[in-house]
Amino acid sequence: MASPESPANSARSPIWDTILAERHPLFGYGLAAASTGIGLGLDAAMSGILMSHTSFIPQALVALTAIACGHGPGLFAALLSTLGLYFFFWAPASGVWNALGVVITFAPIVLMVAWGGGTIRALYQHSLRKEAELKLAVEERDEIMSVLSQDFRTHLSTFKINHRVLRILMDSLGPQIDKAFVERFDRADRDLSRLTTLIDNVIEVSKSKSGHQIVHREEFDLSDLAREIADSLSTQVEHAKCALDADLRSAVGKWDRLRLERVLLNLLANAITYAPGSDIALRTYTVSGRAKLVVEDHGPGIPEDKLRTLFQPPERLQDTTDRRRGTGLGLYVAKKIVDAHGGKIDARSQVGVGSVFTVDLPLYDS
Repeated sequence: MASPESPANSARSPIWDTILAERHPLFGYGLAAASTGIGLGLDAAMSGILMSHTSFIPQALVALTAIACGHGPGLFAALLSTLGLYFFFWAPASGVWNALGVVITFAPIVLMVAWGGGTIRALYQHSLRKEAELKLAVEERDEIMSVLSQDFRTHLSTFKINHRVLRILMDSLGPQIDKAFVERFDRADRDLSRLTTLIDNVIEVSKSKSGHQIVHREEFDLSDLAREIADSLSTQVEHAKCALDADLRSAVGKWDRLRLERVLLNLLANAITYAPGSDIALRTYTVSGRAKLVVEDHGPGIPEDKLRTLFQPPERLQDTTDRRRGTGLGLYVAKKIVDAHGGKIDARSQVGVGSVFTVDLPLYDS
C-alpha cells in the first residue's frame, strides 16, 4: 500500500512539479533574489514613467514568490525588497532617518504579504494532500469491493447450477411435489436472480469508477438479446401478474453483449418490481442509423423531482414504507454502460400513468 506521503508528493501542480519539486532547496531562495531584482528594476522603470514612486510591483512579486516557493523564500524576498527600496530609492531621496520611518511603516506590510502568500501555498498543498489521500482510500475501497464481488459471484454461480439441477428434478417428479414447496422454491429462485443482478451491478460500478470498464464489441441483433432476456424473466413476469408485450424488430450492430444484457435486465426488472400487475411493453427497432430499445410500463409513475436524479447513484425511488427490494444501482449502472457505448438513455414518466425508458445506441463504434 502506498504511504500517505506518496500521493501528496505527486499532487502538486504541473508547474511546481517541473520547476520546483525536484530542485535544490536553495532554488527557492535564488528565485526570491531574482524576482526581487526584477521587481526593483520594474519599479524603477515605472517610477521614471509615472514620475512618482510606488512599491506595488515588488510587493506583488514577493507575494508570487511566497505562493510558488513557500514561507521561507517569500520572507527572504520581502527582506531583499525592503533593503533594495531603502538603499536605492528612499534613503537617497529623503535621507537616512526619514527612510527609516518609511521602512518601519513598509516592512510589516510586505512581511504580511509574504506570509499570506506562503499560507496560501501551504493551504493549497494541504488540500491537495487530503484530496490525494481521499482518492487513494476510495480506490482501495473500490478494489476491495470488486475482488469481494467477483469472489461472491463465483460461489453464486455454483449455487445457481445446483439450483437448476434441483429444478430439473422437481419437474421430473411433477405432482408428487408439495405445492407450498414449489412456491418457496420459486421465491428462492427469484431472490437468487435479484442477488445475481445486485452482484453484477456492484462489479460494474467498481469497474466504471476504477476506469477498467472495457467495451468488448461483437455483432449481434439486439432483438435476439431482448427476446432471450424476456424469456429468462418469464417466471418473474408471471409472478408479478404482468403482461409483457414484445415488439422486437431487427437491430443489428456491434455492442458489448454482456453489458447490454445487464441494461435490459435492469430496465425490465425495474418495470416488474415497481409496476406489478401492469402491462409492460418491450420494443427494439432502428431509426436514422441508430438502435432503439424501449421499456414502457403502466405503473405508478415517477415524481418530477425524482426523475431529474434518476440515473445518479444510488437513490431508491420508493419511501421507507415500501417493502419492494432494490438498491437503486440498476439505472445508474445502465447509464454507465450506455454512455460507454456512446449512446444515450432517458426516462419519461407521468404519475399515475407510467414510465418509458428509451436507450439510443449507435449501430457501430463511432
